[in-house]
This record gives sequence, C-alpha cells and structure tokens, in this order.
Amino acid sequence: MGSPSGIEVADSLLFIKSNRSGKFIQVFSYPGCRYLFSIIEKGRGPGELVNLSMICVDNDNLYALGSETKQMLVFNIRDLENRVTEPRAIKRYDQITFPILSYAASVDTVIILNTGYPRVMVFDNDGLIKESPYGLPEEDSSDLEKIDPMYIPSLWNCQIDHDESNHILAVTTMLGDCLEIIDTRSFERKIVIGEGGYPALYTEGGRTSLGKIEGYYDVKIHDGQIYALFSGLSKKKLHEDMRNGVSTPLGGNLIKVFDLRGNLMKTYELDFYSNGFCIDKESHSLILLDPNGENPVRILDL
Repeated sequence: MGSPSGIEVADSLLFIKSNRSGKFIQVFSYPGCRYLFSIIEKGRGPGELVNLSMICVDNDNLYALGSETKQMLVFNIRDLENRVTEPRAIKRYDQITFPILSYAASVDTVIILNTGYPRVMVFDNDGLIKESPYGLPEEDSSDLEKIDPMYIPSLWNCQIDHDESNHILAVTTMLGDCLEIIDTRSFERKIVIGEGGYPALYTEGGRTSLGKIEGYYDVKIHDGQIYALFSGLSKKKLHEDMRNGVSTPLGGNLIKVFDLRGNLMKTYELDFYSNGFCIDKESHSLILLDPNGENPVRILDL
C-alpha cells in the first residue's frame, strides 16, 4: 500500500490515499476492506494530478484537489461502485494564486484554506463567492513577523473538515496545538490554543526545524462534535530518537473531542498511533489508519 495518509468512507467503498503507490487513491470494499482498484495517475494530463494533499467525500462524490494545478477531480460514488474510474467532472480554481493548505468539498460548495490572507475562501459552482476578513491566527503577533515567509506554508499546514448542516469549519494545525472553529456564514472565528501553543520553529545547533511538537493529524465533525487526532510528541525528542536509531511512531494516539464552541469534552487514548481517520456515520465507528502496524486499517466503536 505504500504510505497511507488519508482515509474516507462512502457507502460500500473505502478510499485510502497513498502518495507512494502508482496511483494516488486505492479503493477497497467496505466493511470487508478488500482491495478493488486504484484511481488518479500522477501527471499533468487530463484526469491526472501532480500532487494530492487530502481527499473528501459526501453522499454523492469523491473529491480530489491538486494543490499545484488548482484542478479538482470529481468522481461519482455510484460510478465507482460500478467500476467506472473516470471523473464525472474536472473543475479549476485559477483564482487561487498561493499554496493551498487544505480544502473541504461538497456538491455545491468548496472551501479553500490558505497560508495567509484571506484565511478562508468559499466557492460555489459559479466561482468565488466570499472570503474571510482575516488571515492566520497569529497575523497580529510579532512572533509571526519574525518567521521567514518560506516556512509559513509548512509551519501552518492544516487539516480541515466542514459541517454543512451547521455551517461550521474545523481547522487543526499539523504542528503545535491550535484549533480554529469558523462559522462559514458570518466568518466568526473561535481559536482554541492547547498546551502545545501555536506552530513554532525551534533552533538547535544552528539548525532551524519546523515545529516544536507534532500536532493534529486529522479532524472530523460528527453529530455536533469535533473529533481531532492529536500527537503532542516533542519534535526535538523525535529527532534525538532518530539519530540514536530508536524507532519513532508515525501519527497520534489521542482523539480529542470538542463541542462546536471549542470546549474539550473528552480525550480518548489509543493503544496505537494513527495518521488519519474517518467516521462511519451509520455505525458511529472510527475507521483509523495504522501506518506502523501489520493491519493498515482499524475500526473502533465510539
């Protein structure tokens, strides 16, 4: 399977993103997890992508946006169940002129998360309809001004999920301990900073490294709650372990559960490390990637 780094489920299909396999997305049966086929060749031709940061699904479609080409491939779930592997539509977002951190997509709306101002851009089927009046959470901080702009996209790499019914966008940083909860109608924003703080650089021995701690690996909104997969491991300690030949896990082992106002309700501790998950909304179970074990997919009841 290569290195799985994203997972989604829709009806009878399970989708796993892997940048190291011949194609970007592998398709499995669900719940049996039997491999069926793979989709999306790497390239610049029609129906191909140069890179793929994440995948999204809704009840009807699978969405794959290439951050470099600004091109989104839309696959119909029914088509894929019938082994039709060509995209139903190809959409372009040429209005975006800077690196895309992350995105969320559905039939009528695409939300783009940016590295600066505007932080959030909302598109409908006709194009850009609105954008947030702010940038990064630290944009007014002198700490952010001290950081070389070349580090910003990697430092503020994020995972997002959009709850269309409640008009809530959840944004979690992959470094540090920052959760943004954004109302996509009013753009009112709540910022929740944990003990790990904002994404930050650290310097050791004259070398600058991204992030003081590993942050959130994935986030999903389900049933009025925000589920966020968190690590919190020290980057300095991880680097020391790697230099000493000590095996280091990939992913996080904590599932933080917040309400839609940002209050931490509970924390689940896993007995393994995961770098991505999705939620089976019918069975109310977590489907988690395990990049460190023999079985790459684990299913846990909420």
